Order: sequence, then C-alpha cells, then structure tokens
Amino acid sequence: MTEPEAAQERVAPSNAELCVKAMEAMENEGDTPTNQVTQESAEALGKAMQGLNVKQAPAQKAGPPPSTRVNAADVALVMEEMEVSKAKATDILRSCGGNVTEALRKCLHAY
Repeated sequence: MTEPEAAQERVAPSNAELCVKAMEAMENEGDTPTNQVTQESAEALGKAMQGLNVKQAPAQKAGPPPSTRVNAADVALVMEEMEVSKAKATDILRSCGGNVTEALRKCLHAY
C-alpha cells in the first residue's frame, strides 16, 4: 500500500451521508408504492411485535395515605353520631382526608 491509499481507509459514513443515500433511493423508486413483503421483513415484524409488552399499571388505592392525622374531636363526633367504634371512625375520617361532613355522609350511605 502506498501512503495515499492508507489515508483513504474505509470510514463509516456520517449521518448526513446516510440521509442523502436514503433520499436518493426514495427518488429512484418513483411514486408507485411497492407492496412486496419479504419473509425476512415479516419475521422481523413478528419478532418486534412479540417484544412489545403491554403492562397494566397496578391499581392504586383511592384516598389519602393512611398516615393522615385526624382531629380527636372529629373522631369523637363521628363515633357519637354514627354509633361506630373509634377505629371505624378514625378509618372513615382518614379515607375522607379529615373532612367531618364527608365522613358523616359516607357513614350514612354505607348503612
């Protein structure tokens, strides 16, 4: 090899060169679409479709997290008016975000 040949080793084409080649290939094809499906392209499409996984998101609990603090007076009010235990009144208030009127309505509609 001579020096000029060594300097002209194969260099990977740049992105722009690849785009130009693709555009030239599209221009050479003309306006008629080709509907040829080869076995290779069908297999590649099948493999790609099998690789797709559709996963459903896990169901989330509705309402605020259970660590929501509730007022003791509100718990006493719900216990007294709805005749439920302290634990039940606390759970209802937590599920309603500490809103007493919403908790009372929830108790009324539950029974």
